[in-house]
Amino acid sequence: MESNNKKLVSQPKSSFWSRNKKVLAIVAASCIGAGGAATGTYFIVKSIKDSNSGPEQADITILNKANKAIIDEKETKINTCYDAVLVAEKAGVELESYRFSHSSYCFAFDIDAKRFVIFDGDKIVVEPENYSENPNALSYFKFAQYYDSRTIYSQYLMNNFTGVDAMTVTTGLDVGSNRNIHKINYVGNKYQRTVMLNTFCDYLNVNAPYESIKHYGTSNNIFVSDIGSTWDEYGTVSYLQAKDGEIFFNSGCSVDVFEIKDENSNSVVPHKYYGATISAAVNAPTLETELEVTYCEASNVDELKTTPSGSFVRLTNDIRFEWTGEAETGEEYALWEPNNICLL
Repeated sequence: MESNNKKLVSQPKSSFWSRNKKVLAIVAASCIGAGGAATGTYFIVKSIKDSNSGPEQADITILNKANKAIIDEKETKINTCYDAVLVAEKAGVELESYRFSHSSYCFAFDIDAKRFVIFDGDKIVVEPENYSENPNALSYFKFAQYYDSRTIYSQYLMNNFTGVDAMTVTTGLDVGSNRNIHKINYVGNKYQRTVMLNTFCDYLNVNAPYESIKHYGTSNNIFVSDIGSTWDEYGTVSYLQAKDGEIFFNSGCSVDVFEIKDENSNSVVPHKYYGATISAAVNAPTLETELEVTYCEASNVDELKTTPSGSFVRLTNDIRFEWTGEAETGEEYALWEPNNICLL
């Protein structure tokens, strides 16, 4: 990271800082390297209201290392909180075994920004530099030893999870490395929102009449009884039955059997994208492979050429064909895998 001498902490209320003078020293220590040279930092410390103590230097250090691992990772695509935890572990950062000196503190992963933060209860107390808090509470996967049915945040179950083999959840869930959960029941609420579930279980039952669901991980049986908008499948599933909703089988997912519950139902609309595997379909129309299109930006031709492996696809008047020529600024291109459109 480039050197950064700018002021990292806005001037807080004197009452807070009179109680927490050590926080200034922690931020300064993280910014100043050997010989007093500024080295930059990934983190700033936020103002903590109604708290008698701020984060310890060790808290900031381990979070700094974890986010650096995320930033430096070039091989793993981070889709879930568990993916991020494994990337940190590969870099020697053990987040799940870390013990805060303040019992109300916990790690959380912002799945949208792909960054770790530290929570004190329901408040973020340490966050990355230049980070904007996400207004969507479900984007934060808070590390938990047990599932809290009262929280508005998504939850990441640590490897010391003390739950039961069957659980009912109402927010996003990532089971991490836990393999002892037999059944998960997801019950939605009356808000239109997108919820992420990363599971490893025998049964996943979903009743979410107002919501969209993204599913990662593994489940032997998934029953979608009601879905408000869309179901996006990214995981490995033995049997998936849908009664309602628009079902997207995304690149990389594998489903042994997909069944539409009612034979003559028009309320289920399935889509199979390139790279998805569906071995058998029951009561479902023939699933033709569709071109999955997501947008990205490339600032120059070289950036397009170094995009992950796959055949270039040139888009001209909605006609898609493989393109091996030179990229030209202002034209649209795509990769057949992973199907990203880049506008130069």
